[in-house]
Amino acid sequence: MYHLKVCAVLSEELKGALTDPVSFQTLSCEPEIPAPPKLINKTKTSLSFRWNAVCENGSKITSYLLEYDQGLGEDSFTEVYSGLERQYKLTRLTASTKYLFRLAALNACGK
Repeated sequence: MYHLKVCAVLSEELKGALTDPVSFQTLSCEPEIPAPPKLINKTKTSLSFRWNAVCENGSKITSYLLEYDQGLGEDSFTEVYSGLERQYKLTRLTASTKYLFRLAALNACGK
């Protein structure tokens, strides 16, 4: 919800009066794109990630979605976490394997 008052200004000496307050609300939309998750701990077979909350854009976040490519290096991602927590530990990984991860935020308007 936004509340707004406006006045016209020509110079420091010439200013109009403030208008009465006007209230309005913008339409909701998809949440902002999250920053990449931060690696907070690693072992030979596990990785722990944490990420920051994102701007909801008028509709509450319903879940965060963390996906990875299973170490295949393809453009095919598999969901490993879906929920409201902003951290996750992925286990049973293969040592010396390159993994790609992506993170999305979801709300009632989309992803």
